[in-house]
Amino acid sequence: MRSPKGVVLTVVLLNSFITPFITAAINIALPPIGKEFNLDAVTLSWLATSYLLTVAVLLLPFGRLGDLIGRRIIFITGTLIFTLTSLLHVLTGSIPLLFFARVLQGIGGSMIFATGIAILTAVYPEEERGKVIGINIAVTYTAIALGPSLGGFLTAHLGWRSIFGFTVPFGAIGLLLSILGLKIEEKRAPVLRFDYPGAVIYGLSVFLLIYPPSLLVKGIGILLFLLFLLWERRARDPILDINLLKENRVFLYSSLSSFLLYTSTFATGFLLSFYLQFIKGLGPQTAGLYILARRISQAVISPSAGRTSDRIEPVYIATLGVGIAIIGLVFLFNFRIDTGILYILITLIILGLGFGLFSAPNTSAIMGSVSKENYGIASALNATVRVVGQAMSMGVATAVIGLILGPVRITPERFSRFLQAMRSTFAIFIVVGILALFFSIRRGRLR
Repeated sequence: MRSPKGVVLTVVLLNSFITPFITAAINIALPPIGKEFNLDAVTLSWLATSYLLTVAVLLLPFGRLGDLIGRRIIFITGTLIFTLTSLLHVLTGSIPLLFFARVLQGIGGSMIFATGIAILTAVYPEEERGKVIGINIAVTYTAIALGPSLGGFLTAHLGWRSIFGFTVPFGAIGLLLSILGLKIEEKRAPVLRFDYPGAVIYGLSVFLLIYPPSLLVKGIGILLFLLFLLWERRARDPILDINLLKENRVFLYSSLSSFLLYTSTFATGFLLSFYLQFIKGLGPQTAGLYILARRISQAVISPSAGRTSDRIEPVYIATLGVGIAIIGLVFLFNFRIDTGILYILITLIILGLGFGLFSAPNTSAIMGSVSKENYGIASALNATVRVVGQAMSMGVATAVIGLILGPVRITPERFSRFLQAMRSTFAIFIVVGILALFFSIRRGRLR
């Protein structure tokens, strides 16, 4: 028996809250973690990136696995793993165990991300797709908004481990509702045949593209990704249907613009956390409240952007969002040691408005450009380009900080060098954002 749409939406929204909350909250907790374990900025950045890297490597394989054995079981298993690893973060007392917990949580997160939007798209009719995706993204942004603010409050009063403990009850409720209430009709593949070689080649290529700073290693990653595409063309039951990329311009260019925009914006939270706490001298709670401005503007605009994309060509709204986000990046590039708080708040609001206008219409365009039998892989690939973009963004920021600042702690005598690294990173992000605008303009109309 199929569950009512509202029940399915509630289950997905609970997971859409806890997963991005942790991702955002850990940025504000990084300085206290660094003080407790005496870590430099580069190591701290990889503490955040290890989760994203794991998600990026596993999203596409889990999306395909969901098509084979059912999205419900993948979604529920991901919720269980994510919740248990949140508890593991609370109990950890060493850096190796903390990194291990981040990787395990990335496994759970990849299972949730790979199936959530596909489940919603399959349950809701086409005329409600933009609306429900907008609601889902609004909840995601609300969680991201609460990440720095609530995460800062919890860190300041209860320690950084409390941000993970906060999500455990939500995860437990989501798990219970998923088991009891998530009943959906699924058309599974007639033969259970998983492309293991393709999954391994893909995972290695993504890992090499994101993790090592060496250009030579990244070149090997590019070659492996090309090998993956060649393999998928010949595979009997591929993880990724290459025809989606070859024959569907809206899908391909929407995915590229999403990847590039996330690459150009995601690390801003990480950089601003350090900027506000070290250079501006704010505590974790106060810094989180300032970063909240961007997330509030995103959460407020996303539902209306999603509803509007049900009536107006979503490509237009998404492209406008990219342009506004680029303006926000230009403002970020102009940050100085003495930049005023009002300027910082206006910058974050502009960036949030741009992303709020982009996300729901762009996701609606991606899901609306494929047939129903491809919802699973389209949802997984949409989440993959987002997470790979987030990981690439952190990788760029980490590489620039490592090049300019080096593996040292941020102290007052190094503030000018950190600011130089931050502005250099934003300069790169502006260029990447312009590329996102190009592909968004060139993608063509959905309807």
